[in-house]
Amino acid sequence: MVRNNYIKIRDGKVEALLDVLFYVKEKVVYAYAPALDLVGYDYSEDGAKKSLNVVLEDFFRFGIQRNTLEKDLLEHGWVKEIRKKEEYEVPNIWAVVSNNKEIQKLKEFTKRSFPFSSNIAAC
Repeated sequence: MVRNNYIKIRDGKVEALLDVLFYVKEKVVYAYAPALDLVGYDYSEDGAKKSLNVVLEDFFRFGIQRNTLEKDLLEHGWVKEIRKKEEYEVPNIWAVVSNNKEIQKLKEFTKRSFPFSSNIAAC
């Protein structure tokens, strides 16, 4: 079984698989990752994916460089895997969504798995 909403950090590399909600508002396509409360956007879905990728890259790079990533993940409801060092998963992204008033207003969105991989050490 493939699990969504996990993050692995090893040897300067970050790998993640996130549930992402895609929706259109005023002709702009948004890619929202509720488990991290991050969003990318553009006028096309491909552009929104690229935008989210940049946002994720910045989020992880900043958190690792400032040594604040673990604190931020825990504040967003992520749980550190006890048996696996530097692995995290979030138990329930829908709890995050239920607290987001903008997402609650959406009448239509598509949920997709969004893989992310980056060699942060090279940034």
